Amino acid sequence: MRTNAKPNGNGHQQVSRRRLTTETGIVLRNRTPAAWTGPDVTFGSLVAGLETIKAVAIPYARLPGRARTVYGPHYALWGDIADTPMDHLYALPGAAEQTVRAVLDAARETAEAHRPQIRRPASATEAANDLLCRLGDRDRIILTRLVFPVRPDPVDHVAAQIGVDPSWFVRNRPRVKARFVEMLAEPAHREAARYIDTLRLILGPYIPSDMVTQALSQIHVSPDSDADRLYRYAAGPYVPRDDWSENGGVGGRQRVLSAVDRAFDASPAQTAASLTDALNDAGMPAPAVLPFLDKHFTLRWFDDTCVRWGPHSKDQVAAVLHAHGRPMTVEAIHSHLDGGQIANRSLRHAIIADRRFVRATRTTWALREWGLDQYLGVAEEVGRRIDAAGGQIAVTALVADMQAAFPDVAYSSVEKYLYTLATVHENGMLRRRRNSDPWPEQPHWNTVRGTFRHGAGLRFMLPVTSEVLRGSGSSIPQPFAAALGIKPGESQQFTTPHGQTPLAWPLWTTNGSRLGSVQALARDEDAEVGDHLLLTFTPGRHTLTANRIPAGIGANDVLEIVTGLDALTTAAIARSLDCARDKVVAVLRRRGDTDLAATMAQVAR
Repeated sequence: MRTNAKPNGNGHQQVSRRRLTTETGIVLRNRTPAAWTGPDVTFGSLVAGLETIKAVAIPYARLPGRARTVYGPHYALWGDIADTPMDHLYALPGAAEQTVRAVLDAARETAEAHRPQIRRPASATEAANDLLCRLGDRDRIILTRLVFPVRPDPVDHVAAQIGVDPSWFVRNRPRVKARFVEMLAEPAHREAARYIDTLRLILGPYIPSDMVTQALSQIHVSPDSDADRLYRYAAGPYVPRDDWSENGGVGGRQRVLSAVDRAFDASPAQTAASLTDALNDAGMPAPAVLPFLDKHFTLRWFDDTCVRWGPHSKDQVAAVLHAHGRPMTVEAIHSHLDGGQIANRSLRHAIIADRRFVRATRTTWALREWGLDQYLGVAEEVGRRIDAAGGQIAVTALVADMQAAFPDVAYSSVEKYLYTLATVHENGMLRRRRNSDPWPEQPHWNTVRGTFRHGAGLRFMLPVTSEVLRGSGSSIPQPFAAALGIKPGESQQFTTPHGQTPLAWPLWTTNGSRLGSVQALARDEDAEVGDHLLLTFTPGRHTLTANRIPAGIGANDVLEIVTGLDALTTAAIARSLDCARDKVVAVLRRRGDTDLAATMAQVAR
């Protein structure tokens, strides 16, 4: 298509008519309406008050689709089109008289809406209704019945009311929504926009539904009115979630949930103030914070500090420590756990087995993430201090440092570990034992209470306690271990019907060598608390067997069991004790087997 045009004063091509060529070659002339011709007839000259809306966007969403196609690439604001000659607008490719008139009508309507008026500020309901009325009846019905409501009316019903086919909504609902958003941005509706912005700020991303109703009632918006639905939609939209309302436009529920997650990730112990700040930063109003936390999180409060609270005891232990921020005893921790959750003893074992926790002192536990020095027992702490001092340390300085670092460790406990085989005293100084240092002489095995020789084996009467039956290890005196050929710092495995059982002699021990669990052997013998378990170690074969010595039997029967003799003689007992016949009674009495000594005294007579 060609046009006869000449430049006008605005740099546009002035067009007086349009040429259309048919297939026959005849040129038809479609002249610009006379009222729109002439260089002085600009768009602005035909719209009273256009100067007041120059900064307002042209509402293409409210115009025929062709208007956006023809004019959208050239004109965004009313001020852009104001000085353009009308015949130029009419001559643009694709323009038609109906399109141009629609643009003029929209400009006049917008200018009229923005005409300064002296009136009182509109109420929230008036501001909403003014906005809806400008959209027209059809748009208003679509918005108030299909777009704004959380539960829209059936499309068929609305279609019948406005006289269209239901499929019409597929194409036009987005356009109606766009026209609403476009008009809301106009200065003429700044009051409605202000109410919407204020509501969005007051309600935040997630809020109890009754607070939404309360906020709307405070600006005198009637429940379930068109204004009510408009404000809930435009401020959010606010979508019900049980008895809460979420700003679906910003993913409000997830926003505030994530804010709490981030707060607890940064610090597992939070105060009411810190959580309120985190949620305020996410947009949640302060009155909604505590109801939100109560509704969506399981928290345990310790005064003004709260932690996340789970169903498992070890997680609760971590939460308690986070809440207090300091090492605590097992008993103190246990007092804060859910009632009946776990026994005190079981809790101690659970804490020991969980790598999240470390011992801070002899009686207290801390979280590993705190980075505190781990308490490994008196023996290890003594060794640490010897090494830190360069290999030797004054005994007085070591004791003072230990008591300062671990006030719950008694002096007597520290003192015991100063005199183990792991250390050597020299002129008031303490050092670790060297390979060249001689081992102290061990007493004869017959000095150990309840010990007897039986053939190639050595027997020991182990008292049966609840700890033995539970599977705990047992203490065996060092002379007994030495008699089996075990040296300090070594261990040996003894074969039982149930596998291997170790007997170890740690250098740091203060109460003898350590025998592994004999629980299975005790069960085989139906041993009960109060009985004795007669353990027979055979060094040459590295075997271990057991026999039960029932509680309450006489000393004579005990001697027959431990010696395997049907008739007791002083000579046989002397061989079992590896001593002279005349020393039997004295050996038994000296090592504490007084009942057995009294029986042997009678045999001797």
